[in-house]
This record gives sequence, structure tokens and C-alpha cells, in this order.
Amino acid sequence: MSEQVTKSKNEGRVASGKRLVEWNRKNKENLVKNKEQVESSNLSSDQQEPQSQTSTVVYGGALAIVVVVGVALYVYRKKPAPPSSAPSNNDDIFCMN
Repeated sequence: MSEQVTKSKNEGRVASGKRLVEWNRKNKENLVKNKEQVESSNLSSDQQEPQSQTSTVVYGGALAIVVVVGVALYVYRKKPAPPSSAPSNNDDIFCMN
């Protein structure tokens, strides 16, 4: 006959498991209460939607302006510099030519 060896339960783990079960019950009750509050406040959320759409438009417009300015700076810096009539740097003592 083979005997099945079982490990005894750790009392600390049993206690923490019971605390976890109680914590989960309380959180579930809080979630149900919050869900009821959200459902009862659907009228106020309808008033908040135009604000979110307005903020999206503002951020979109700001992003478009930033992109246009960035492209303009990129194009401006890509232009070759006009030939300069300044004297050459042949008198430079640090020139290594």
C-alpha cells in the first residue's frame, strides 16, 4: 500500500487567505455601489461629452500648428546659405591644412 503524504497547512498562509477573501468581498461591494452611482449619473455624463469633444479639437489644432511650424523650420534650414563675401580664413593660426 502506498500512503499519500500531504503537507500540513501553514497557518500564516491560511490567515492571509482569509484576509484576502474578506478584502475581495469588500471590494466587490464597493464596485457594485460605484456601478449604481455611475448608472444614476448618466444625465450628467451627457453634459460632459461636448467638453471632451472641445478639448479634442483644441489639442488637435495645437498639434497641427506644431507640425506646420516644424515643417517650416525644416524647410527653412535646408536652404543653402548664400555665397558669402566675407574674407577667407587663410590667416587663421589654428588651420591645420
